[in-house]
Amino acid sequence: MNWSKIKNIMIIILVLINLFLLMNMALGQFASQALPEGVGESFENLLEKSGITIKASLVPSSYETRSIVSAAAFDIDYLTEIFIGKQTISYVSEGDSLVIPADDKKLIIKGEKMEFTTLKKSAPKVGRDILNAVKELGLGNDGMYYDPMTGYVKLKIDSVSAEGVYLDVYLDENGDIASLSGVWPKIKITGTDAKVSLIGAINSICTQLPGGSHITDIEKVYLCQFTDDGYKVKNAWRVYNQGRGYLCW
Repeated sequence: MNWSKIKNIMIIILVLINLFLLMNMALGQFASQALPEGVGESFENLLEKSGITIKASLVPSSYETRSIVSAAAFDIDYLTEIFIGKQTISYVSEGDSLVIPADDKKLIIKGEKMEFTTLKKSAPKVGRDILNAVKELGLGNDGMYYDPMTGYVKLKIDSVSAEGVYLDVYLDENGDIASLSGVWPKIKITGTDAKVSLIGAINSICTQLPGGSHITDIEKVYLCQFTDDGYKVKNAWRVYNQGRGYLCW
């Protein structure tokens, strides 16, 4: 046998070995994502005990992978600077709200919600212009978009909707912000992933959905909540009962 044939045989053997290793890795990864046997049936049984049925194809057989996300409130001094200006400002407490007034505008911070008003008259909404104005102001987040159904600026994280995050913005005829209100933290993707499953939300599903429900669709979402310790971003799902969505986590 000549050397060229030997080389070809060796190349074929190496290719086959690499294919075997790749298949072995893929099978191992698939196995690590799979839920334990019988968990899906237990999930259905628990739902049935609460009077809830589910479309069989929606019962998960494996974990899903999501980015771990953190959120933080914008610093009050930063909000004051971008909304009111750099001049010396007096902070006024009104109940549980912090008010930063100026001659022709006012910023109110109450918990997680911000509200900015001016004496300017608002013009009809144009989504593209509103997004540009929010970015220029300094509140831009990757994944922000304008939702024409609600008229709000909303947010997607890794193409997944972020619930509890929105801005209601109006511009004047010159394209400047006439008023703004909503909940809008800084969002950061940590760069690491977590394995999650709808099955972990069984208690929330049984609590949120009324008896007699039939789950027809499921949408994965992130839920952004404000607590005494700051913002928390949870893995959540919007579970649909005959077209009506319920937020579960």
